[in-house]
Amino acid sequence: MRKPRTDDVPFIFSYAANPLASRFMGWSTHRDMEESHAYIKSCIEDWRGEETLSWVIECDDAVVGMIAVRLKGRNAGVGYALAPTAWGRGYATEALDVISDALFRHSPVSAIWALCVVENPASARVLEKCGYQREKLIPNYFPCPNLDGDKHDVWRYVRYRPPSV
Repeated sequence: MRKPRTDDVPFIFSYAANPLASRFMGWSTHRDMEESHAYIKSCIEDWRGEETLSWVIECDDAVVGMIAVRLKGRNAGVGYALAPTAWGRGYATEALDVISDALFRHSPVSAIWALCVVENPASARVLEKCGYQREKLIPNYFPCPNLDGDKHDVWRYVRYRPPSV
């Protein structure tokens, strides 16, 4: 994983334009490279404020996804997206585990939460493999513009700082 760069735009567009990759996301499928460029530009600028931090997930010199953290006091929210060609290979699990451990070791964060659309069991498995626990169901909460435009039920997952860190 590494910080995003402007030369990542074609890679980001290759999966952000794919309706399979974006169906459970809160953002619309990218229609052109300009949308991906604007997204990467905002990710790069976010590093200046250190409230939202994004990393690209890279494999064999190609970007296969992204993971982002939003810091708020002693809590953090995390989200990720992967190219369908990278699904099932453990990349999301590895990235989430690394980011979660780093947050607990190098920041005052005591809890990290994630939202998972109920219809997305693959993402739920990633969260559970990384030690996140299903905390509660939030009905009719998360907009999925690429699925049907409606708000969907989500599971709220949380992982707490272990006592040893």
